[in-house]
Formats: sequence, structure tokens, C-alpha cells
Amino acid sequence: MDETSMTWFRLRQRRVSLLTKSKLSESAARQKTFAAAMIQFEELMKAAKISTCATRPLNLYYSLAQAGMAIAAARAPDPWSFNSHGLKVVDTRADLSDMQVRTEGTGAFQKVATATGSPGVAEPVSLGALWASLPDLLGAQAPGSTAPIALDLLGDLTSGVPRASLFVPAGMIEHGVDVPRRVYEIIAEYPGAAGAQIPV
Repeated sequence: MDETSMTWFRLRQRRVSLLTKSKLSESAARQKTFAAAMIQFEELMKAAKISTCATRPLNLYYSLAQAGMAIAAARAPDPWSFNSHGLKVVDTRADLSDMQVRTEGTGAFQKVATATGSPGVAEPVSLGALWASLPDLLGAQAPGSTAPIALDLLGDLTSGVPRASLFVPAGMIEHGVDVPRRVYEIIAEYPGAAGAQIPV
């Protein structure tokens, strides 16, 4: 079984366990919405894989919207449903990476963030910065973006002291430079890493 098939298999297993370990057990409406949304999520993802670039973004958008609906049905507090995505583009005249989005109302973004315990967005953020924050796009930058790229971070709490291993692409550290100093320069571009100490 290839990796993609295994991922879908695990998702189907998870769907069964959620029936008793989530808010799905509280409501038939949640259960029906969750089941339908998960089927549509999977089918739209598969459709995106075989469609051309002319329609693939539509399939991906609606697939993710259904995934969000499934998450909200399983985990979000009442009222859990939504009928908008909860985001608005601030300025469509800017270059793609500089376009900014902000939250608007209470839609999919807000419901899924609440359901997953994720922070919301307090102020407008650029698409370039959002792109750079996606771990699956390690080393890739949105066209024209100056936002720092996502770095691979592996957390470790086994010693009782929060530690993490940071994996920096080789191209970011030039040959012959002082590596610890260069790593400090790199992480200075990431506000969430403020105060990090690097063992020498």
C-alpha cells in the first residue's frame, strides 16, 4: 500500500473512533454532517489529483472546506456549523505574496481554529507569510515573497526542559561561516523563536 492510500486508510480509521470520542455522539446532525463532509473531502481531493490546473484549485478549495466542516462537526462547540470561510482579501491589487487577508465574521476559519485549539489571526496577514508558515512547503517561498521560509522543528520534552531540534536547509548556511552565529541570525527572522538559546 502506498503512502497516499495509507493516509486515506488512517483517516477512515479515525472517522470510526471519533464517533465515540468527540461531540459527534451528542448529535445526529453532527454525525450526518461529519459523514457527508468526509466523503466529499476525499472525493474532491481525488478529483483534484486528476484535474487540470484550470479546475484543480476549485476542487482543492471545496475539499478543504468540507474537511473544515467535518472538524467543526466533530470538535467545535455549539453553534458548530458555518456558511462562510471567515476570511476576506484586503487588497486584490497587490502582488500575490503581498495580498493580505483578515478575518471576517464567524466562518470556517474561526470554527476550525477553535475546534483545534489553534490561535486566530488578530490583524491582516500577507499570503506570502501564510505560505511561508506551511510546514509541508519547507524551503519553498511564494513568488515575490520576502517572508522567511518554514523551518523543520522537532520538539523534545523528555528531559523536562523544552528543547527542539531545528533543521535549517543547507543553502541557508554558507560554507566557512560561524555556524552558531549564522543560525542566530536566521532565527532572528522568526518572532516566535525570540529568546531561543543554541547549545554550542
